[in-house]
Amino acid sequence: MIAGSALRVTAADALNGASIVCDQSGALEVWTPDVPWSYALMLPVDAPDTLEESIVGVRARTDVEVLSGAAGMFLTDAAGRTALGEVVVDAARGRSTIVLDGSPASRRLCIRSGAGGAAHLRVHGVTTRLRRRFDITEIIDNVLPVMLRMPGEPALAAIASGLSSRLKRHVSAQDIGALECARAPIAVPFERVFDDPVGRVVLDETAQLTALLPTYDASKMDRRSGYLGPDYFEKFFRQSTIRVYHLIDQLRELGLSRGSVLEIGSLCGQFAMPLRRLGFDVTAVDRYRAYQGAYAGFVTHMRKAGVHVVETERHDETEIIAALGQFDAVISVAVIEHIPHTPREFLGMLASHVRPGGLLVLDTPNIARYWNRKRLAEGLSIHPAIEDQFHSTIPFEGHHREYTAQEMRWMLEQAGCRDVRTRMLDYNPLQYCELWADHVEALLATTVDPSLADTVLVAGQVSGDPESLSPSNA
Repeated sequence: MIAGSALRVTAADALNGASIVCDQSGALEVWTPDVPWSYALMLPVDAPDTLEESIVGVRARTDVEVLSGAAGMFLTDAAGRTALGEVVVDAARGRSTIVLDGSPASRRLCIRSGAGGAAHLRVHGVTTRLRRRFDITEIIDNVLPVMLRMPGEPALAAIASGLSSRLKRHVSAQDIGALECARAPIAVPFERVFDDPVGRVVLDETAQLTALLPTYDASKMDRRSGYLGPDYFEKFFRQSTIRVYHLIDQLRELGLSRGSVLEIGSLCGQFAMPLRRLGFDVTAVDRYRAYQGAYAGFVTHMRKAGVHVVETERHDETEIIAALGQFDAVISVAVIEHIPHTPREFLGMLASHVRPGGLLVLDTPNIARYWNRKRLAEGLSIHPAIEDQFHSTIPFEGHHREYTAQEMRWMLEQAGCRDVRTRMLDYNPLQYCELWADHVEALLATTVDPSLADTVLVAGQVSGDPESLSPSNA
């Protein structure tokens, strides 16, 4: 680790009329200009003059407290080229550690005002760490389950431990800036990913739903809207186990291991059934009457298990759902991306069915996922196939808009949620029995940078009436 010298600055280093004071504790107090997005200060970031080939980046950890307004922070090199990933921090966040990643050439930490102009903040310290590329070919079999289960810190901690043992020296998760693996294909250790009691329930229910696929009548569904055949659903069930697993774990992390759950958009019951088996009182709602019996086998399966299944159609679902009352948690998974207009009313409806202090939980595809970025880099669209949307009946029921984790967090806050938490998870690799080179590459990149994961799970505690959801406040 390189100790940062970033706080060795004077008032003369201020930009554009900003004010800088170093207080008795050694913290740096900054008042930015009263102009939106105006540079206030560029702090030097320590880095060696000569970099080894294995070094792929610089990570700066800033202990910062915004006292008023909002401030943006990002890294640049000596020529002023900006690294991706500006972080905007406001007073609501309190004192926190902001992590910024840049290229090996990063030399400055920039602070500027936010969209509202003047900001007052205190920088308590900055440390800098070089990040390196590591080859995990020899340990991949041991760490693959946790890599598949949760990208980011949990996976990197396991990899750092494995590397430390193999290299006979300490490797920190913070040292890992890129990964490589010379092996492919690699078998997917599906059973080892879900080796705890909750995971085993999810796996068992996945097997039961898969066994029901012969009862599914795909001819009654519109394939242009994403309703495909049994082969598609078999893969979808397998890969979605990770989504079910994390939703249950997120509920438990927020203090809910029993209680009433309303699921809007339950379809085959892949979430409703494990929740029911774990002791939750589950009400599952979908447009089953409009599906003309296509999912009758799954509906019967849920009802036999004690799930309260509510069948609706487009024209009556609003009235039927309105009469259902309030629940300890409301979940809606892989639904919000199908909303063809503002999601404001949909989120307001979901929040209205959460008892005060209860939980609202959604998941949705991450529009910034690895494969979307790859397609855009190749000049390809990331939206549904144009021929499907073009020839669909009205309304088109495919994906209208996908979201980033930041957007999902913001929308739940608008819906009246506090303590909003996000998780990034990757369900794509779990559909395969083996990972070939391109999917190994995607997994390695996502492990280091979870913003590349394909699914956003967001959860928050509903605290009150979401006034911001009214059209007049939009």
